Amino acid sequence: MYLYNVLLPKATSLASSLILSTAILLLLATCCTSCHIDGYSFFRKANVQDYKVFSQASIKKPEKAYNFKFSPIDIHLEMKRWMRPMLKKRERYRSFEDFLIAKKTIAFIVIRNDSILYENYFNGSSREDPHCVFSISKSIVGLLTGIAYNDRMIRDLNEPLHHYIPSFATDDRAGITWYHVLNMTSGFNFNDYVSFGKIIRMYYENNLDDYIKRMNMKFAPGSEFIYKSFDTQVLGYCLEKATRQSISTLLEQKLWQKMGMEFDASWSTDRYLGRAKMFGGLNLRSIDLAKFGKLMIDRGTWNGEQLVNKYWVDECFSREQKAGKYFKYALGWWHLTRKTDGGSKKAKDLIAQGLRGQVLYIHPEKKIIIIRQGTDKAEIDWDLNMHRLAEMLQPEISP
Repeated sequence: MYLYNVLLPKATSLASSLILSTAILLLLATCCTSCHIDGYSFFRKANVQDYKVFSQASIKKPEKAYNFKFSPIDIHLEMKRWMRPMLKKRERYRSFEDFLIAKKTIAFIVIRNDSILYENYFNGSSREDPHCVFSISKSIVGLLTGIAYNDRMIRDLNEPLHHYIPSFATDDRAGITWYHVLNMTSGFNFNDYVSFGKIIRMYYENNLDDYIKRMNMKFAPGSEFIYKSFDTQVLGYCLEKATRQSISTLLEQKLWQKMGMEFDASWSTDRYLGRAKMFGGLNLRSIDLAKFGKLMIDRGTWNGEQLVNKYWVDECFSREQKAGKYFKYALGWWHLTRKTDGGSKKAKDLIAQGLRGQVLYIHPEKKIIIIRQGTDKAEIDWDLNMHRLAEMLQPEISP
């Protein structure tokens, strides 16, 4: 009422008073219509420290951790050469560390053959600090879906999801399957690159279950790939229904404990004891994120145990197009296609990436894993440049 009390006396007539009063009331009503608008205006934009804002479901580390060994090889010269093509005119840095700091990086790790070639943290961050990985969460939900499928908790990837969301059965959503939401071909009227209001609302929504039940369709299921976080929220919801476990419990029991993670993690939820933000709410340390790269390079095995079916991992690498599937995306993972002088070249790299330049890059042939986390992408194509760095690194010479 501060605006009302201060501005209203300045009106010089009853008519202008009524107009001003109505305008102020409309403004207040607009600002208070929903929690997601309030949240967005208050927090401005999604942040890697949003685990401090939302409620959390905890994920506990095991008693014994797996630690990558440190390599004696120095790659500073390679890193300096790698930096140069990314510089703009008149940009100069004494070291690539200065470059990473200027480009809003908070963590950068290079691993080859399970050995750390480089690991450093910047801009006030440390090895012990957790950060939200945003859409990298989608890749992890995809792996957990593969585990549930292998354990026969999901009978068929072509099973309609209305078995878990009954309201889908009564309209044109009836044909949506596990396969569709895994590969972003559901047909839902949602597009992360266009539906800015919807993605903001979903990020700050305090009842995601109701939200997913109300979404309508734009295309027939399987007809077109459109990148939409909404699909992964539906996927995770159905996964929890099929397994009768929360996504955080699944991650802790099926992967986190078995992979020897060094730190606890958490998954942001829409409210206290609520639904996880499947599409982008996983919070962890960078060194633990790197272990998912090792898992994928080793085709789902860890310490001799097959945690994820190797054929599921192979499918993550697959560029096969079917049922509207995009050749650059599979089961929550991205495939790199880089441009060359002769056109485009399809690399075998595998990438999980999230908002503000969170990247897990995997080069399976060289067994290279690169992690970059930051507070902003800073106009750098990190995935393409990570491929370039991996290509620059010479193969390790056997003693």
